[in-house]
Amino acid sequence: MANLQDTFEFVGELKFGKEPIKETVFDSGWAKKEVSIAVNESKSNGVFLNVEGGYNKTNGRANQVYSFSKGIFGERGGKLEVSWDSRTDKSIVNSVADFSKTIIDLTTDEEVKKRFYDLRGEIFKLEQNENPEQEDRDKLQELYNKIQEEVPHRYEFLHGFDVVDFFEKFHDKLAGKKFRVKGNVEVSHWKGKFYINYKPNLFELVPDDTQNKLTADLDLYFTKDVADKALLKSDKVITYNTHVYSYDGSQKKKVFLPLETVLNLSKYDLENNQAHKTHYNLIEKYMTVKGKGVYRLPFSVKIVRGSEIEEFKEGDLTEDQQALVDIGYATVDDFKPKGVTFGDSLNEIRLMFPMIKDLGADLNFTDGAVLTDYEEDELEYVAVDRGTKTPDVKDTKPTESETNPFGIDSSDLPF
Repeated sequence: MANLQDTFEFVGELKFGKEPIKETVFDSGWAKKEVSIAVNESKSNGVFLNVEGGYNKTNGRANQVYSFSKGIFGERGGKLEVSWDSRTDKSIVNSVADFSKTIIDLTTDEEVKKRFYDLRGEIFKLEQNENPEQEDRDKLQELYNKIQEEVPHRYEFLHGFDVVDFFEKFHDKLAGKKFRVKGNVEVSHWKGKFYINYKPNLFELVPDDTQNKLTADLDLYFTKDVADKALLKSDKVITYNTHVYSYDGSQKKKVFLPLETVLNLSKYDLENNQAHKTHYNLIEKYMTVKGKGVYRLPFSVKIVRGSEIEEFKEGDLTEDQQALVDIGYATVDDFKPKGVTFGDSLNEIRLMFPMIKDLGADLNFTDGAVLTDYEEDELEYVAVDRGTKTPDVKDTKPTESETNPFGIDSSDLPF
């Protein structure tokens, strides 16, 4: 069966710490520069993203940018190696597939955005021409020039270093702005533990009235023993021992990695709320499989990382408060505590709904989970010994030539 990407879409305010940028230089001369960004759905729920870029500062070694070209004029796309000094060349950037770039789009004018997508549509149609004339090639360049002229606040980067550099310069202006952030969900293993990482490839400035969310689409694999109901009575939570098929850096290949998901019923009224009951029954139905083997079913999920706001309800009243409500002298709202009350700290990936539809390319999940050719023991992760040596590190400041390859200053931004 074809592969599916594990992707996320977050909408919320961007937040940065007091020192959002960190650079580490190793004795080998290899340097890593990174930025930590929080996307806040609410005051109590947010996700951290990490963007980083590595390059060599010493020993005269030439840095290379590894990317992937898109198919143009009948030529298939493929792996692309770009020299460090050429990574900002517009002709090269235009030839790279979007999934190999990180895009920061600060366009605020909706008419300009519409114009951009119209131009992109023309470009895509033209690039599919397998027998281009010189006129077609000239037209393609003309369209790319139009985009650069008419949509100046869309920035495309081939290397993480330049993305970090952009946020280093402008995080003060971007903090508190609402963005839509898209990218890939990755799971990694380090020293016996598994970590979930959100790797962004698009930051898009959106209107303030855009609905906040922290969601992801995951391609989940599991067996008949997937459900763990040990916490159902005490915490009203069903845990699912699900897995994703993700690239593992230590093994240099894709393997199965555990990614626990849950159905949180703590706010559900299964006796009186039909919507709650229906959702519970549907998740139970599609996460229940029979027989041996590894099953597969994509799911839309919600990310909860922080704590949920506790609503003050009638059941929270003291005996005397309840008496005053009962005789009509007060309402529940009269006794709500000031401020916001937060619940327990949570870190959950909540199942929202299964993608029970035909996704094409032999991926038909209309009837639910599909049995794969994988064996159950393939779900067991086997760690690779990476060694225990820790390199010496030191902080350093990059030179101006390194940190301003695009020549962008604050006056170039639309706000």
